[in-house]
Amino acid sequence: MGSVTVTIHDSGSSVAYDEIVIDVRRVEVKFANANTNNEFGKYFLDAHNRQFDLASLANSADAEIANKKRMPTGALTEMRIVAGDENYIKINGVTYDLVVSNAPNSGLTFTLDDKGIYAGQQAKIVLNIDVAASIVQNGGSYTLNPIITVE
Repeated sequence: MGSVTVTIHDSGSSVAYDEIVIDVRRVEVKFANANTNNEFGKYFLDAHNRQFDLASLANSADAEIANKKRMPTGALTEMRIVAGDENYIKINGVTYDLVVSNAPNSGLTFTLDDKGIYAGQQAKIVLNIDVAASIVQNGGSYTLNPIITVE
C-alpha cells in the first residue's frame, strides 16, 4: 500500500478579486493496478468537503484538497474533481455566483502522466492553476474555466 496527497497551487499572476471560492465535493483517481492485471479502476480519495478560496493561494500558498492514507499501488492515469453548487466570486465586496465549467456534470478532469503509487511511499499531486486567467466574465456572470497543469 501507498498514499496520495492532492494540493492546489496558484501558478499565475495575482488576482484582483476578494475571493474565488470553489466547493469541492469529491476527488477521484483512475489507476491501473498491477494486482488487477493492469485493469483500470476508480478510487475515491478522502476529499476535504469544504470550500476553497483560490484567491488566497497567492504568494506560493498551497491548499490540500484531498488525500488517502491507504492506496493500492499502481499507475495513476486520471483525476476528477467534482464541485458542489456553493461556488462564488467576490469583487469589491459584492458576491456573484461562479459557474465551475463541467463540474456539475462530469467534474474537472485531468490526465495524470507519469504519476504512480508505490509501496510505502506517498505520491504528491500538485495542481497548478492560473487563477487569474481561469476566470471568464460574460456580462454580470462569472465562470471558472480552470487552466491547470499537473505536477
